[in-house]
Amino acid sequence: MPSYRSIIALAGAVASLSACVSNKPTPAAASAMKADSALAASALAVNRWKGEFKPMLQSTANLGSGTQRLYGTANIASQRTTPLFKVTLSLDSQRGSEMLGWAVVTGQCAKGGVNLMQPNSLPPLEIRAGGRGELTADVFMTLQKGETYHVNLYQGGGNNEDAVIACALLRYSVG
Repeated sequence: MPSYRSIIALAGAVASLSACVSNKPTPAAASAMKADSALAASALAVNRWKGEFKPMLQSTANLGSGTQRLYGTANIASQRTTPLFKVTLSLDSQRGSEMLGWAVVTGQCAKGGVNLMQPNSLPPLEIRAGGRGELTADVFMTLQKGETYHVNLYQGGGNNEDAVIACALLRYSVG
């Protein structure tokens, strides 16, 4: 049978040994864990482009000349690592019930640019009788982080600058 002194000595040795073992990783292991964590976070990060619609000057026979009160948002979010983007548009306006075309366009508002897809290939933004409309659509396209984009809203099925009723300059963010 072990003596009382042997048990106390053994307990002291175990305590001394466990004090030598640290829960802290070595600097190399800590660096590797940070790199793995950053890689995992970037793989899960969602790239976003957001903007607010501003009215554009209208000059057509049925609308007269001038701007109409309208506001809304455009949000585009990447779907992880695929070229599929979730596009969400909302608009509040004084306009009546109608269907508006839209497109993501390179460059800044009212400066021309190239439509990344034709408005007639996308689902229209339906504006209800009260002047409100929302749309959510999954769209295949390529957006680059360092480039400038905007969303145009087109009246009457048009797809040129003369048919633009509103524009949202998109700002890039991650999150």
